[in-house]
Amino acid sequence: MTDLRVALSGYRMPPRLRIVLTVLLAFIAVAGLAATSFVAASGTSPGPADYDLFGAAGADILTGNWGEVFVDPALQAGPWQLLFWGIPAVLGVQGAAGWTSFYLIAGALIAGAVALLAHRITRPIIPSAAPLIAIAAAALASASGVISASIAAGHPAQSVIPLLWMSAALSARRGSAFWAAALIGVATGWEIWGILGVPVLLLLPRIGPRAVGRAALGGLAALAVAYGPFLLAGPVTMFGFAWPIYDGSLLHLLLPDGASFSWPLRAAQGLLTVAAGAAVALWTRGSRDAIWLVPLAVCSVRLLTDPVLAGYYFTPVVLAGVLCFALAVARRSLLSVAVALVTINVANGLQSTGWIAAAVLVAITAVGVIVARRADRASRSSDSSSAPAPVVPTEQRVP
Repeated sequence: MTDLRVALSGYRMPPRLRIVLTVLLAFIAVAGLAATSFVAASGTSPGPADYDLFGAAGADILTGNWGEVFVDPALQAGPWQLLFWGIPAVLGVQGAAGWTSFYLIAGALIAGAVALLAHRITRPIIPSAAPLIAIAAAALASASGVISASIAAGHPAQSVIPLLWMSAALSARRGSAFWAAALIGVATGWEIWGILGVPVLLLLPRIGPRAVGRAALGGLAALAVAYGPFLLAGPVTMFGFAWPIYDGSLLHLLLPDGASFSWPLRAAQGLLTVAAGAAVALWTRGSRDAIWLVPLAVCSVRLLTDPVLAGYYFTPVVLAGVLCFALAVARRSLLSVAVALVTINVANGLQSTGWIAAAVLVAITAVGVIVARRADRASRSSDSSSAPAPVVPTEQRVP
């Protein structure tokens, strides 16, 4: 495998082939979004799930009726997601054609965000190929169907939040505590579970009082912008909600008589999830793979301990796998490409198995950590072996 990597490292793609691949991948991205958007809107009810609840609340935000937005405890969406659904509510989007168009436009924006993030991650490694890899990542995410599926399920946050987490991880690795925490705050404004991305802050090169202060300022500012107006305008009752425990979850297996899952239990689940993400962050701090591994760890443990396990809950895992794929291609790591493709296929193909798929994803996360640590050690060893030998002054040389 090392010989193959060496051979690939010397390969330079002809310009015409690069153009052909760019056009082909862009076509796959657009066609994938168009097909999945059409399928999502072609059922008996073309509109998204929970639209009656989310659309009305989003329209309240856009029309200034802020005091009535969070009066229903069943509303478990953040202000940014409600604003997202307030747009079609105000515009009066309806019918298969209307919703297909809306899904396609929204999906294209998310796919574009995937491409931008992939470009940011891969450009320092291989600048010439970063645009092509970015388009490939967008094509893979679009063709997988998870972007359109999360939108049609009423929860585009499942696509947006992991991208914000990985952007925050990238900012943290570059030493920007304020912006990394602000992005986590923005993610929490989409849905409360966005706060589970805080372990990426452990990727900061230096963690001291100044970094903690900047992170606190950035995170609190983003949260204040998102939730402050509604806390001031009227009641926020979302924390009075309790989830049913579904049959396919690990919780149902362990607690067959459990009736519901309240917010205190959500807090306990969150602590366990954050602890897992923090452990992975500390183990992989020196590796670029931490950008996707920490979100993957958080999402996998969240899935393993969740009472609901809806199909769209697996969307963040697929997108983490897509960014793993982009990074692996940039580094020409066939082993990492395999990890990425297995992650995507397990998350997309084994959703119906419930907690079993989640357990497999936890195992894949562990494998990813091992691969990342080995690659990091190999890179350091290569750098040290290629360093020039120290020059000995002439007068100190032995004749």
